[in-house]
Amino acid sequence: MRVRFAVLAFAVLSTAYFMLFGQDRSSELADRLVRDGVVRQLDPNETHALTSFIATLLRTEGSNDLVAVNQLHKPGRLNVYIVNSDKSTVAAIPKGNAAYVSSSDVIFIDASYFRLGSRNVLAVAENALDENVLAPLRVYAYFVLAHELGHRQLHRGWWSALAHLRGSSRELEADAFAIRVLQTLYSTETLRRAAHIPETVSTLSGFFGDVTPLQRIVDHLSVAVSFLADELFDSPFPILSQTRDHPAFLGRFQSLLKGLGDAANAAGDEDAIRKMSVARSVLASTTYLLELRPSEIEFNNHFQYAYIDGSKLHVVGRDKQPILALDLAELQPGRQYRRVIQDMGGEPTARYSWPGRPGETITLRRDGRLVAIKGETGDVLSEVDLRSKLGDNSCVKQFILPPQPSDYAYATFCEAGRASVAIIGKDGSIRHRQIKDLVTESKSIGFDIRILLPRTFDVDAAGRPMITFSVGGENYRLALSPELIPQTTVRMLLSGEGIWHTRRVGPAQLIEKATVSDAAGEAFFLTGSPIFRNVEMHSAEKADTEPPTSEKLGPSVGRGPDTLPIAASYPIGDNRVIVNLVEGGAYLADFSKKRLSPIRRQSFGPGEQIAANIEGDWIYYRKYDRRVLVFKGARSGKSH
Repeated sequence: MRVRFAVLAFAVLSTAYFMLFGQDRSSELADRLVRDGVVRQLDPNETHALTSFIATLLRTEGSNDLVAVNQLHKPGRLNVYIVNSDKSTVAAIPKGNAAYVSSSDVIFIDASYFRLGSRNVLAVAENALDENVLAPLRVYAYFVLAHELGHRQLHRGWWSALAHLRGSSRELEADAFAIRVLQTLYSTETLRRAAHIPETVSTLSGFFGDVTPLQRIVDHLSVAVSFLADELFDSPFPILSQTRDHPAFLGRFQSLLKGLGDAANAAGDEDAIRKMSVARSVLASTTYLLELRPSEIEFNNHFQYAYIDGSKLHVVGRDKQPILALDLAELQPGRQYRRVIQDMGGEPTARYSWPGRPGETITLRRDGRLVAIKGETGDVLSEVDLRSKLGDNSCVKQFILPPQPSDYAYATFCEAGRASVAIIGKDGSIRHRQIKDLVTESKSIGFDIRILLPRTFDVDAAGRPMITFSVGGENYRLALSPELIPQTTVRMLLSGEGIWHTRRVGPAQLIEKATVSDAAGEAFFLTGSPIFRNVEMHSAEKADTEPPTSEKLGPSVGRGPDTLPIAASYPIGDNRVIVNLVEGGAYLADFSKKRLSPIRRQSFGPGEQIAANIEGDWIYYRKYDRRVLVFKGARSGKSH
């Protein structure tokens, strides 16, 4: 299930902000949020679940304090406010955050913790499938509240609040408090029901006999971290909010799992330890993304396509709109930005866009027309109809866009079942060659063209086109010049038919590739376990080459290492390639550093786009969305 969920930063709102204004001002703020309708309206069941959890937790700590949710502030009770941060003009309550304010005994928490699309996380699920999704997120929200209640119980008073500014120790203490009290609440069915804590999601996944409180907590939170880590690329602004004392979401969850691990080790709870190893594997698969420190841009309107050249990010809106250009130099790593893109009507018809001459964008529209667009105005400079020139549907058509401004792009297509490759110019010219003809013209000898089987067409880390093909059970790699002139052919160590997988996509066939190439044109292939993907990369040409390898992402499960089919690869400059597996994640292969790093536990799906420039900058976005992540290369941003 792919959904958007806004809980991707666990950065906690600084208590010191409120302390500067004192009790009266912070209580006035709370009342203004209520009166202005900024707090999220809860139905009676949601309010009951929330107040029951907080009140039950406080009672386990020996406190019978009254709790009020989304009501006008009243001294002598704990006042909790669920804030629609995106509707708030108060800059101190950003999206994805929560805070306890000691001076007025108030907890603010962003409403996105309690929403999953249009559904309420606290609501009673309609069926078991919904409950399996909502329950872990409900417990995650409870952990956030327990953390803030930890500040209330441990750090009340002016001096403790100010001491919080001296470091992260207060945050670790609040984490430890949350883990301890959740264990207490999970310890008996009576307390679980009183606190409205849901049943464990997957009690059969390794838990037999009596289920310990730690096992229940880990079961819920491991599902939550899997879900949220998978949504890391897709969730709306912000994704990376953090301060010196409050790391971003994944960093906080690592701290939480460490605390749970310490408790499990102390208790000798092997099942909980094993369950946490899986959750840690999930976190490992996205930690590298945060190390890259992308800039995040959210636009006010949806756009169609985006690309980058050497200095700017270009955002393509609807037809006849100006192309929005943003300077890459102005984007700081790890920062969030909001920008305005005009919506002047028009239709969303862009299928591919790439940079042409300065000030010009080339777009292939869904109706098969290729247009050159003047960026400043959105006016069409030229238009060519390609509908009769793109072949038939006997194979999957593919566009491979250049990583630098260019008058052309590469494409694959079929005519009467014969695989061909082509250069498509912005003027509509198509120079296409059948793969068998290119192999014949290469300097290679001894091939029986009648039994030649074309495999894949892609580009290496330098953007040069490459062809793979098989003859008599042997696999070869043919390097082409940028103009599709055959260069050299190398036999690969890979043999047999098992490494190439053919899938049917509608009426067409898609042959998934098995190799990626570095900037020198050397081919590599990936192996790994079917589950958890302990992925390694090996040379496909040299048996004695020391391969770059990934960290071990999880326990070995299933068969031994198999060759992993690759859905697509994206050169991103600096001798780096993003490798998108058919199943099991996406990896960034850095051939210069001999490093293979996981950037996503799941594969990039349809509609998800990656584009790069030759300087090593790259972007991620979803077509027809409002958000772009910008990852700067070493030469232009020091973000990796």
